[in-house]
Formats: sequence, C-alpha cells, structure tokens
Amino acid sequence: STTQKRGSQRRQEEKKQVIFVLANYFVLFLSLIAISAEIQARAPGWMKWMEKQLDSVHQCSTDQESLFECVSNGDVSGLIATFLMWITRSAATKRIFLFGFETPKKLWTVVYESFVTAFCWGLSYTFIRRGLNPDTRTNFLHKYWKDAVYGSLAGFNASFMKAVLKNLIPQEAIEHALDDNEFRLKIFSWLPSMH
Repeated sequence: STTQKRGSQRRQEEKKQVIFVLANYFVLFLSLIAISAEIQARAPGWMKWMEKQLDSVHQCSTDQESLFECVSNGDVSGLIATFLMWITRSAATKRIFLFGFETPKKLWTVVYESFVTAFCWGLSYTFIRRGLNPDTRTNFLHKYWKDAVYGSLAGFNASFMKAVLKNLIPQEAIEHALDDNEFRLKIFSWLPSMH
C-alpha cells in the first residue's frame, strides 16, 4: 500500500514536471515570437521619432568638437537615433526580427503549422509506433507518454527551425554555391588522381 502510494505520488510529480517544462518552454518561445513581431511592427513609428532627432545628429556631427560637446552635455539622442535608423532601415534586421518571414502573419502561420506537426507526431508515435507494436503495446500510454511529449516538443522545434532556416538561407543561395565550378574543383582537389 505504501509502495503504491509512493508510485502514485512519483507519477503525479513526473506529470507536474513535464507540464511545467512545456509551459515554460512555450511561454518563453511564444513571448520571443510576439516580441520580435511587435518590434518589427513598431519600427515605422520609431522611424518618425528618429527623423525628428536628425537635427540633433546634424548638429553633433559637424566636427569632432561638436560631437564631444554633445556627448559631454548628455545629448546622445542623435547617436541613438542614428543607430536606430540603421537598425530599422536595414532589410536584414527586418528579416531577423521576423525570423526570415515577410510578415508577422506568415510567422504566426509557421508557429501554428509547427504545433500541428508536433501534435501529429505525438499521436503517431504513441498510437502507431508504440500502441500497434506488439513488443510495446502493453500499457503503452503509461510507459511512453513522456517520450511522446518530449518527442513532440522536438518535432515542434524541428518544424519551426526548418522553416526559419529555409527563409534565412534561400535554396537559390545554396544552389548558386554548389553550381560554382571553383567550388566543385576545391571539393575534389583533395582526391588522389586516378591516372
């Protein structure tokens, strides 16, 4: 009776731990996505503020003495505006904030598709890989539920990272690199000649 009670408490603790890990992961992940999309969406408003600060930039950038005077007076808004203008106008920065996607909607679509992939993977793993397999069928839900949950999390990550990498490193860039004759020659230059 005491052994059963301890086993039941252990299983409850395992479930709580798994739920805690998943909740923390998805709260942090979704927060990162939301913050990145929000920064990208607010960039135009920041641009308007920065354009107002251009006067300060021009005044402080006429020569070295003007710059030192502005900094010593605590007027760094022009320096900050210049930096922010560089960041918000850069095409690369917009792509980085949205993980390579063109719009926040496309980013959220990929997050949704990654959730669907993870859910499908977890169900397939649990009921096909473990439930239909005669070697693992006995108590398969009880034995393999954690494996299915963490495997689904891995599937979510794989699906999301695949979409991000496909956006950040377009297929055309890889094809171009592989089509370069010099690249091919460099790869095969280490092989001994077959004369």
